[in-house]
Amino acid sequence: MSETISVPLHSKRRQRAMTLQHLQHAIPAFGLAIGGIQALQAGAHGFEFGLAIAEVLTSSVLVVALARHLRHSQPSHHHRNGIDWITVFAAAMLFTEAGEKWNHSGKWFSPQTLTAVATLVTALLNERLSARRQRRRMLHISEDEIAIARGPLRPKFSVPWQEVKAIEVHEHEALIHTHAGRHERLNLKDLHNAHEVAAALRAAQHRLLG
Repeated sequence: MSETISVPLHSKRRQRAMTLQHLQHAIPAFGLAIGGIQALQAGAHGFEFGLAIAEVLTSSVLVVALARHLRHSQPSHHHRNGIDWITVFAAAMLFTEAGEKWNHSGKWFSPQTLTAVATLVTALLNERLSARRQRRRMLHISEDEIAIARGPLRPKFSVPWQEVKAIEVHEHEALIHTHAGRHERLNLKDLHNAHEVAAALRAAQHRLLG
């Protein structure tokens, strides 16, 4: 094996967590839409009329974006993430809420404003942040070692070839055994790209057996 093989670990569990995080925006969206509709029915005019329209529009666009995301939730592993539009729409909704607070208190500076700015920045930097997160979740197989990184909250597994005793690749899991008695497990069932990870580990297995 003359080149390093690096395969990302696309976790289904992590994707579900991110989808749930997006869905959390739906509850305030419905509340904001109802508030806007009620204001329009009450005969809002001037700035309040514009604010009511913004409330209905931003919340409706967010709900539609969420529905489209759920319908097309299977990730494409070679697709660049780009801007997180759901979070952009959530930020727009928060800015609308901040506008409503300003309309009642006369103060732009509010927790809603800060949250909206932070949410918008996160959405615009989504591609860079996603790339950084993905680099923390990789399988690396090189001339010197086998390494598995699963993110900042879990310790990295790294073992040189001379310490690898055996590599097992099964349908739903893969195991790396060391001479020191360590056993590292990869849950292939949790990975969208399990076939890529399994192929890389089988190549490592052939090297070990050869």
